[in-house]
Amino acid sequence: MSIQDLIYKLMWDRRYVTVPEDWGVPPGMEVVILRDPTVKDRNDYLFWKEVEEVKSRKLNVPTEGSIFTDARAGGYWTDDDELILKEADSHIAYLESELDRKGFAARRRQIEAQIVNTKDKKDEVLAKENALKRQTAEYMAHEVSALKLLMRVACTVDNEPLWNTEEEYMECYNQYPYFIQYLLNSMLSEDSWDSKDLREVARAPEWRLLWTLQRENLPGMFNRPIGELNINQKLVVYWSRVYDSAFEGVDCPDEHILNDDDKFDDWLVSRDKERQEKSTAAKRPHASFRHQEQIVILDGDYIETCTCGTGHQKGVPLGRRTLHGEGCKFGVWRPYSEQEKEEVANQVYGRNNAHMRKHLDKEQDKVMRKGVVNEQNLRNQHSRKIMGANTNVRKLNR
Repeated sequence: MSIQDLIYKLMWDRRYVTVPEDWGVPPGMEVVILRDPTVKDRNDYLFWKEVEEVKSRKLNVPTEGSIFTDARAGGYWTDDDELILKEADSHIAYLESELDRKGFAARRRQIEAQIVNTKDKKDEVLAKENALKRQTAEYMAHEVSALKLLMRVACTVDNEPLWNTEEEYMECYNQYPYFIQYLLNSMLSEDSWDSKDLREVARAPEWRLLWTLQRENLPGMFNRPIGELNINQKLVVYWSRVYDSAFEGVDCPDEHILNDDDKFDDWLVSRDKERQEKSTAAKRPHASFRHQEQIVILDGDYIETCTCGTGHQKGVPLGRRTLHGEGCKFGVWRPYSEQEKEEVANQVYGRNNAHMRKHLDKEQDKVMRKGVVNEQNLRNQHSRKIMGANTNVRKLNR
C-alpha cells in the first residue's frame, strides 16, 4: 500500500471490516464499516458499564478480586501464572533479538523452539485468566456495554446503521454470535497500526506537506475534535512532532538515518544526551565550553581503610592523634596495577562532554602520528581557551 493510500485511511474517522465467512456471516453483512467512537460514545459506554456492575453485584456476581483470590487459594491460579504474564513478552523479545544474531542453524532452531514454547505458555495462561474473568461482574458489565456501543458504531457500506432496532440486533446476536464477536474484537482493538508504518507516514513528503500546513489546527486537519482522535491519529501526530525536531534542527541527520528507525533512534539518543550535557554545563557558575584541566595521579594512592580500629581521626590535631596499630595499612602508599591505572584514566576522560572528548581525541591522534609534540605546537590559542588554560601566551625570544 502506498503512502498516499495510508494517509487516506488515516484521515478517515471509520474503517472497513471484512468478516471471514467461517465466522458465520448474515446475508449482506460480509463487509461492515466501524465508525470511531466519539467522546459521547465513550462516556455512554462508561456509564452503561457502571450501571451494569451495580446490577451484577446486587445479584451476588463475584468481583474480579474475589474470583482470583479463590482461584489462588484453590491452586488454580499461581505465582508462576503471574510471572508468565509479566515476563513472557520481554522474554520473547529477547529471544527474537538473539535469533537475529545467531548464524548456526542448530542454535537458531533451539531459540525458535523456545519462542514457540514461551508463546504457548503465555496463550495457556491467558486462556485461564480469561476463563476466570468471564465469571466476574466487571466482565459481564463490559460485555453488555460493548454490545451497546457496537450497535451504535457499526454501519453498512452506505454508512447506514447496521441494525435499525434493538430487536434486530439481538436477533442477529442470537443467530450469529461469532459474527458479533468478530465485530466486537475489531472495535475494541481499534485497528492499531505497526509503529513502522506510522513512522514511515510521519516522515514521508506527502504527509509532511499536509502536516506543515495544518499542524497547528489538528481539529481541522482530521475534521474532528482532538479528544476524538483514534490511536493511529494520535501516534502519527506524536511521530510527526518527533521528526519536526530533526527536520527543523540545525543538525538534521542524513536521509539514510532518517529512513532507518534504529539509526534514527540512536541519533535522537545521542542528540538528547549532548543537549543535556550542554544544559548541565550552562547551569554551572561561569559555565561555557571552557574547561579547567586537572591532573590526576595514576601511579597509586594512600590506603584510607583502617584495620586496627583507630579510624581516620579527621579534625583531631596532629599532636593528639592516636598512632595506628602495627600492621595497620592506613596511610600506606599503594601503587596501582596497570588495569587500575587504565580504569582511573577512563573515569577522568569520561567526565568530559562530547565536544571536549572530540577535541582530546584529535590531540591524541596528533601525538600518535608525530611521537613527541611540544605543548605550544599541540595547542593554539583557541584550543587553550577550550581547555580553560591561560590564552595570554607570550613568545620567548632567546
